[in-house]
Amino acid sequence: MTHRPPVTPALAALLPFALLGPAVFAYNPPTDQAGRLSVRIEGPAEVTETGVALPLGVVLRNGGQSQLRGTVRLRVIDQWKADPDGAVRFQLGPGETAVLPFSITGGDLHRQCVAWSGGERVWVNRGQTDWPVGETLLPEYAFLAEAPCGSGTLRAGIVRRQGVIVEFAHSAEQSYVNGRQWADPSPLRSNPDPRPIDFGGVITAGGCRIRPHAGQLEIAPLPGEHAPAFWLKIDWPRLPWQMPLPQHVDVLAEDGSVQSGDPRRDAGTGVFGRRVRIPPPMNGGQVVRRLAGSRRRRLGFGQTPPGKPARCSRPADCPKRTPPLGW
Repeated sequence: MTHRPPVTPALAALLPFALLGPAVFAYNPPTDQAGRLSVRIEGPAEVTETGVALPLGVVLRNGGQSQLRGTVRLRVIDQWKADPDGAVRFQLGPGETAVLPFSITGGDLHRQCVAWSGGERVWVNRGQTDWPVGETLLPEYAFLAEAPCGSGTLRAGIVRRQGVIVEFAHSAEQSYVNGRQWADPSPLRSNPDPRPIDFGGVITAGGCRIRPHAGQLEIAPLPGEHAPAFWLKIDWPRLPWQMPLPQHVDVLAEDGSVQSGDPRRDAGTGVFGRRVRIPPPMNGGQVVRRLAGSRRRRLGFGQTPPGKPARCSRPADCPKRTPPLGW
């Protein structure tokens, strides 16, 4: 991604125009003199390209022995167009000080990048065209967020991959991907084929949460009326976790029932896949949301002998109504 450099107050030039004399120029802090006029600009330490108006205060002091009148016009010297307020008139008596309020708006209001002192950064695209942020493509109303955490970096967003709008969130502990077809029939938000989306290590046209647990890879498919069948392929070497290659697949339901089988393997690629049927929801989407935890299914890749549950052997040991996105 090509970032335009931030604009600091040191790049701002102040042009006071004296009504009874030639124009004089003063530049930014700490303090500059323009004839009898002492000038200082107070404002944010950094002006980012957010398209949001940011306040600035121009502090003027008349150091002369007579009244001083004029007009202040603010100009910003930068590499992106910044739009400051128009001219502001002032009148100062001998020794008087005044603070003139200004605001500066820079960048595209519909493409915002907001940064915090802790290292967090969020890109939001509110425009009608796609916005490339590095290698990530943000469609309309999409976002990309990055934040440092104790075990690495958390990245999450709604982005366009392979022409399809998808969701993802990755941390050192677990990942969430969602490439399934949207209920919205708009071509921008649908994956009607359904086309398999490569999330980097996980290839699926559905949605799931993935995390390593007890030496196995636990996958919790997302229930929903638009995805009664779930399937995925895993490119084992591309996963962020170092784990042994799977020997079998266990599909564990919360009622304790287990479906076991060998993973289908693409010869020579280290990619494993499995298709799982998820029962359709009852009584529409509202019931699905309420019963999301109870309709959860787990797909576990591991070394456990076939026919044996990946995590529990009876219903009492199974997690109780944990939401599929419980993180």
